[in-house]
Amino acid sequence: MDYDVVVAGGGPAGLVAAETIASGGLSVLVLEKESEIGNPVHTSGGTLIQTMRDYNIPIGLYHPIKRLRFCSPTQEASFDL
Repeated sequence: MDYDVVVAGGGPAGLVAAETIASGGLSVLVLEKESEIGNPVHTSGGTLIQTMRDYNIPIGLYHPIKRLRFCSPTQEASFDL
């Protein structure tokens, strides 16, 4: 079988990538190690709000990031969003 793109992982990022590629007219194969996509639930911990809107995720489930903090052994930086 021939595909234009192979996506490794059927999690949120992989499925959005596959959907975006397929909507552009390319053929896509999604490979997932689990026997069922979405079970068990795994996420990267972050999704763009626009993506959540696009997929009709209820606004009550949004948990926007308001501050980022990066730490190293010798320095720290914080950013309010």
